[in-house]
Amino acid sequence: MLILPLDPAANATSEALRAFLGQCQSAAVKAGRPQLISISLEVDALDPLAVLESIFESTERHFYVERPAENFAVAGAEAVLAFTASGADRFSRCQRFIDETLAQTIVVGDQQAPFAGPHFFCAFSFLDQVEPGEPFEAASIFVPRWQVAHRSGRTVAVANLVVDSQSPLDALTDRVWRARQKFQRFEYRDVSETWMNGSSGGTPPPLKYRETGDYCGAVARALEQIATGEFEKIVLARAKDLTAAQLLHPLRVLNGLRQRFNDCYAFSVANGGGQSFIGATPERLLRVSDHQLLTEALAGTTRRGATASEDAALAATLLRSDKDLREQRIVLDSIIRRLEPL
Repeated sequence: MLILPLDPAANATSEALRAFLGQCQSAAVKAGRPQLISISLEVDALDPLAVLESIFESTERHFYVERPAENFAVAGAEAVLAFTASGADRFSRCQRFIDETLAQTIVVGDQQAPFAGPHFFCAFSFLDQVEPGEPFEAASIFVPRWQVAHRSGRTVAVANLVVDSQSPLDALTDRVWRARQKFQRFEYRDVSETWMNGSSGGTPPPLKYRETGDYCGAVARALEQIATGEFEKIVLARAKDLTAAQLLHPLRVLNGLRQRFNDCYAFSVANGGGQSFIGATPERLLRVSDHQLLTEALAGTTRRGATASEDAALAATLLRSDKDLREQRIVLDSIIRRLEPL
């Protein structure tokens, strides 16, 4: 990755941007390959979800994750580059795609700012292969055209574009310049009255739901398999199919999750085909930063108390619970077993 010592804020003219993109095109011609160009600019405080909501298109990929309690959020929309893979080597193929892309990347802007530069937003299934017709691939990556992140009181907007020998530089300059002006004084589009496909109103459409699968039967089978030693621990989930009379706007659902579960990671991943994977989870699988890997063994839970005293009593009971201690130990051992080869 080539980091140029240029300050987009100090060279804030469309002519300077056009000249810079001309240099990038020359680099693409010389390399014989397209170049990913990433321009980062610190802007006034923005709500990344509101920005994503304002530019939302159901036919475009997007990625969003936020933890309000940490004052952290990042959004990316529209794909300038995308890659999918399946099979046992899907992770190594994804890494190869990232490495090859970064080798042909030119970046400008303060790379020490939160989430500056190009980011690769990824989604992986649990299994190496997915069934035909599934909405999400076994592994998918995309680099967004627009990215907005907020962390530690700072907001950074990133524009990514691909330049090759045939790129229309005047049109690209105009697009990036207009985006720069927009993010410096962002005017949120009012979508409160018109959601996807004309769904309207301030109240969400009514839902009908049905529970799928035999949950009690699954519990009985799980206990039998644990008793025979086939498994140590099985995590079961209740599946419910919800149906609405109108299409649900994924970002409206996401906004409800982040408001209700302030301590959780609220997220949305869209496949560009109209489907989104949305949720709010208290668990962070892992974080890698500054050459450190952080993870946690989260298992064994109990309800909250109505008072501080009841909370403390429940916590003390949890810490003495043989069942919960064994459950947590299984998770801890599993994590250690997977990290030992590293």
